[in-house]
Amino acid sequence: DVVVVMGFVFIVFAIIGLQLFKGALHFRCVPESLLSQGDLPMPLGDSDLDTDICNPSREFACPEGSRCVHLEPNPNYGLTSFDNLLNALLTIFVAVTLEGWSEVMYMVAGGSEYWLAVVYFVLLTVIGGFFVINLFLAVIYDSFETAAAGQVTHGGDGTGREKKAKEEARG
Repeated sequence: DVVVVMGFVFIVFAIIGLQLFKGALHFRCVPESLLSQGDLPMPLGDSDLDTDICNPSREFACPEGSRCVHLEPNPNYGLTSFDNLLNALLTIFVAVTLEGWSEVMYMVAGGSEYWLAVVYFVLLTVIGGFFVINLFLAVIYDSFETAAAGQVTHGGDGTGREKKAKEEARG
């Protein structure tokens, strides 16, 4: 039942992320010198361009000497995005595990509305990371405690092997 709740929360946040941030991570600040040479490093995952996300609708989105350009690959070798449901679920999983969620939040905030991204990721972290994951772990812990109590009550591993071994030793 907890897995269903966890899956539901993940899918709801993924759909909300799709609606709010689809395509937001495709724009990068690229220095004019690289644009004039046409020598962009590919894949971007190995360069500083990978996380330098911008929003072309904002003025002064990029530093002096750079331009906000649409590049096809998403950050982290195309894995971090809200362009489809599977990538959104993967991005949400990263945020819920609390490993690198702030980097993802700042990338999304750079490519879309800042406060919208901050509110989304803080809610995702609190609800998903602290509530749903801890609920999942509590259910697993309770299952192990119930199984351990059953072993103590019935003796051994619950299969009756010890009882059979004792009977064979007697006679």
